[in-house]
Amino acid sequence: MLGVKPPLWSQILLHGTLVFFALIFSFPFIWMLGTSFKQDKELSASRLSFMPRPPNPEPISPYIDSRQFDPIKMPDESVQEAEWETLKDTVTVAIDESLRPWVPPEKSRVTRDQALPEMRQGVWHLLQGKLPVKFWTMKPGEAADKSVRELITPEMIDEAFDLCHRRFMLSTITIRTKDYSEHKAEPVNADPTPWSIVSGSAELTPVKQIQQTAYLVRYDLSGNGELHLSAEYQSPVPLEDIKHIRVSYRQDETWHRVYYEIEMNGRLYKPDEPNYQGYDDWVEVTLQHPSEDDRRLMAKTWILIRQGEKQAGLENRPGHFKVHCKIVRSGMARAWWGKMRNNYQATLKQVPFWRYVSTSICLAILRISLTLFSCSVVAYSFSRLDWPGRSICFTILLATLMIPGQVTMIPQFIIFKSLGWYNTLFPLWVTSIFGGAFFIFLLRQFMKGIPKDLEDAALIDGCGYFRIYWHVILPNIKPALAAIAIFTFLGSWNDFMGPLIYVNDQRMYNLALGLFSFRLESGAAFGMLMAGSLIMTTPIIVIFFFAQRYFIQGVTLTGIKG
Repeated sequence: MLGVKPPLWSQILLHGTLVFFALIFSFPFIWMLGTSFKQDKELSASRLSFMPRPPNPEPISPYIDSRQFDPIKMPDESVQEAEWETLKDTVTVAIDESLRPWVPPEKSRVTRDQALPEMRQGVWHLLQGKLPVKFWTMKPGEAADKSVRELITPEMIDEAFDLCHRRFMLSTITIRTKDYSEHKAEPVNADPTPWSIVSGSAELTPVKQIQQTAYLVRYDLSGNGELHLSAEYQSPVPLEDIKHIRVSYRQDETWHRVYYEIEMNGRLYKPDEPNYQGYDDWVEVTLQHPSEDDRRLMAKTWILIRQGEKQAGLENRPGHFKVHCKIVRSGMARAWWGKMRNNYQATLKQVPFWRYVSTSICLAILRISLTLFSCSVVAYSFSRLDWPGRSICFTILLATLMIPGQVTMIPQFIIFKSLGWYNTLFPLWVTSIFGGAFFIFLLRQFMKGIPKDLEDAALIDGCGYFRIYWHVILPNIKPALAAIAIFTFLGSWNDFMGPLIYVNDQRMYNLALGLFSFRLESGAAFGMLMAGSLIMTTPIIVIFFFAQRYFIQGVTLTGIKG
């Protein structure tokens, strides 16, 4: 009965059902969004989570990361729960006894009480992959306890400590000249360290590495929140020949910001952007002046440094330069911002992303405009004009829908290659001039619903066929045109096979093919790949959201009735 409001429980059930299925269908998008914020080690962890792990902006470093290892638990499904319950105490007691004589290195700046809980879990993490299968069939006793103790070596304990011990370290400075030769910069004063503390609370300690000496920075940012270090180096080449300077350092996963500045030739060169300490391993930051490389289609693995204010201090020391390292504390909000933008920033620098986007937009505009014009003109002739052979031609047009694209792929490639259009963008949009059978059929059916009286009135007023098409037909088929525009945009934006067949030059890649090539080059960098995929998917979702009314009207073929 019209006008009767449905009961409240019915409305709640209906809206709840809609929200439930909306969440189900949006789950892949939400998962992609969460993955785009994750680090690679979060994707390879044994405990996968839906959203990224919160950052840990510790003000004091070094420190023990209490989130590195999972708690001690049953290994996997190959071990029965009864066997685990029987031997769990044997394993934990053996680990505790092996860790009893262990003390953290003096230079680590962490206490035994701080490290021991995570060390216990770390030893178990490394041990469970080495326990033989027959161990779980043993009975608790001296034999089982001995088999565990024999596997726990001092090297295993040191490895567990290294995995959960976070520290910030500085190492070598490397110079690359304009002719791409590599040189190692020598510190002016390396006794005991080349680095000096300009401001802030910190201690510097040399640490012997395998092939070089690194310098452990023990800092405390809980005071003013900043630390400024500097080191003076002698350049083995003239300063004018330097292309870029690379600083090797170890991050401590605090998501604090690190700024590297270069002082040379009486100027201070500052970076365009900070480096967030989001990893727990050695990395290299490349500092480079603006050059032709910035406009080339190549991975931008460097940070631009731009000339700043004049700086006094090195006038009487030709060939010398200074490296300034500034660590600025990040609060939780700033740390989250650094983590959320990390993969997106890396993706935009690793690939010529905006070049791919501009190519995709250009192709989409050409294909949409040509498709709408050609399909609407042909559909107008099939629906509103009487001419000999119209029914036969329309039948032939519909018959082309039954021809698979794989059948015409090779002949079409041969035609375009004969025209000299291989490795150009012409094959990707020229075919839109000839329309599409399905779109012509859709528009024809829509136009047939427009009252004939409108066309007769236009003829009486002196309109020709083209003016009727332009002023009468097109304004009344906007929903169908919007639906075709959306379909065409989706096909163009997601087109992968076309560029893969016809384009061999990276400068003409569209976004779909560009992300595929990035996937081949980046390997298992799934976080950056998800960030690029999310950027590619967002325009489709936005366009569909704002145009869904026209889309639904066009698909349901609702025209004007008399």
